[in-house]
Amino acid sequence: MSQIVEDRRRTPYFGLLDSAIRAASRLTTHPDPMTKSLGHQIISDLRQIRRQMPTRRKYDAEASRKTVS
Repeated sequence: MSQIVEDRRRTPYFGLLDSAIRAASRLTTHPDPMTKSLGHQIISDLRQIRRQMPTRRKYDAEASRKTVS
């Protein structure tokens, strides 16, 4: 399995959402208006999901600590 896939599996959900938002933000700089609009819509949807997520769970915090150690 590639290192990128393994790193993403260890990343807490909020980290994955932030990563997806950063990736979608690249679409907003595209010269095509349709692609730019789609990028803004994706970012909006991902931010809404992030707001609706429960606070960071205990096992997410423990997983982060184990990854760092």
